[in-house]
Amino acid sequence: MKNGELVEVRATFDRFSGDTIVDGRPFSNVFPLTGEYASVHPWVYGEPIDHRGEVCYNRYGIPRVLEARQFRRIYAWRGVPVFIEAGDDERRPDSLWVPYEPGCTFLPYIWELIEVPCGGGERCGRDSPQSSWSRPR
Repeated sequence: MKNGELVEVRATFDRFSGDTIVDGRPFSNVFPLTGEYASVHPWVYGEPIDHRGEVCYNRYGIPRVLEARQFRRIYAWRGVPVFIEAGDDERRPDSLWVPYEPGCTFLPYIWELIEVPCGGGERCGRDSPQSSWSRPR
């Protein structure tokens, strides 16, 4: 990812060092783990994403490696770009995807209706069996 946008790059695997190489440099030097990735933020471990103040999306499952071309960016949530699948309706997508770490690793979020915006925190995600939300300590 560069400047919040997904990019595809040519890379090779160096079997001697075990590194993935991009433009002659280790992948981690070209694409370091920064604040654009959810894994560096504490909210990713339990807080839902408030989609337009109408729908609460809760983390669902584990990070997955997916192709960048199947997503398009719609906004940023607390500094992390949020993506939807290319064919989804931006107003109510089936799922949201946040980049978890470099290398096209994404974390899925699924939706549920709420009565209070997620920013209010009191009700968001608590009434659903799908919820993984808990109040941070």
